[in-house]
Amino acid sequence: MVDGVVVGGLLALINSVPEGCVDNHDDRGRWVFLAVGLNSRIELREAWRHPAFGGEVRTVDDDVVRRGHDPHSQAGRTPSLADHPNPTGSLVEVTPPLATEEAWRDAIHAAAPAGLKTFLTWPDREPRGPVVILVHGSLDRGPSFTRAIHRLDHSAVVTYDRRGYQGSRAMGPSSTFTDHVDDLLAIADAADLGSGVVAIGHSFGGDIVQAAALERPERFLAIGAYEPPMPWLGFHRIGSGEWPALDPDPGVEAENFFRRMMGTAAWDRLQDGAKDDRRADGPALVQDLLAIRSLAFDPTTLTIPVVFGVGGEKSIAHHREAVAYLGEHVQTATTMTIDDAGHGAHVSHPDHFATLINHVLDRTRTEGQPT
Repeated sequence: MVDGVVVGGLLALINSVPEGCVDNHDDRGRWVFLAVGLNSRIELREAWRHPAFGGEVRTVDDDVVRRGHDPHSQAGRTPSLADHPNPTGSLVEVTPPLATEEAWRDAIHAAAPAGLKTFLTWPDREPRGPVVILVHGSLDRGPSFTRAIHRLDHSAVVTYDRRGYQGSRAMGPSSTFTDHVDDLLAIADAADLGSGVVAIGHSFGGDIVQAAALERPERFLAIGAYEPPMPWLGFHRIGSGEWPALDPDPGVEAENFFRRMMGTAAWDRLQDGAKDDRRADGPALVQDLLAIRSLAFDPTTLTIPVVFGVGGEKSIAHHREAVAYLGEHVQTATTMTIDDAGHGAHVSHPDHFATLINHVLDRTRTEGQPT
């Protein structure tokens, strides 16, 4: 717990620093303060950085110490470590928090590529811990995570329709796999509330998340991927490893893909308008299917905590085999199995998928730390 005396001393340090003092902030506007008597760097970061507090700092037990209140400071003098018993002398880097939910939303909308449809969830309670970013797979959309998001506590969450899908169709499909990685990184940079970011991808979204973490591992505290396809490692849907021909009509390819992944009965249950809506995502799907044929990144070089999720017997064999391989060969990995689920666990088993997300968040508390 952070007691009021300690936080009060920290706040006096904050308030007594003269504006423009180069000894206390750098050219990126990040303030550096001495944390007095705190055992946990993460506790301090989370206490100070919560944007919902405005000009306040809230301690772990929900007591509030207002900025400027320090009963131990002397007027006209900057408090120092010597003013407090048993100082730790820990250096803590503090980023000025975004003041409101509106500011957070505005920052993400400004950073996202023009035309990319985002879905932002601000919790009913004050947001705590890392922001969660969810990346959907092929022939899917951001709102497919809605039921799982509703089961998360205290997390601000970002998801979005990837290029060419649903609300982002006007952008057109991606031209390269790198487009998807760049989109995720741009959103992650803008979404960070000060306690870091985690990203979890479903299916092809899991490949995007892994690639982004390999490109910029410092951006994420931890990542997760549910049944990411890894054909370049030898895990193919077709045993021969040969790629099937794609239908020249992207709409037909979308229908074929849906029937293959979800079943013919599920396709037949769709209303005509819903079928047309899926077919309209065909061009984006085709680009995903072409991109995965040339992917070759090495997930075993991941250096940040990662949780790989997988379904049970309902899941396709090559997905189960891929996750088993990743769990064994990625040194920072743990795995989670949703026994009764298939590939679409985020829709069919939202409680369990929320647990997967929470496992990723747990990895940040046990092994990761905001950078």
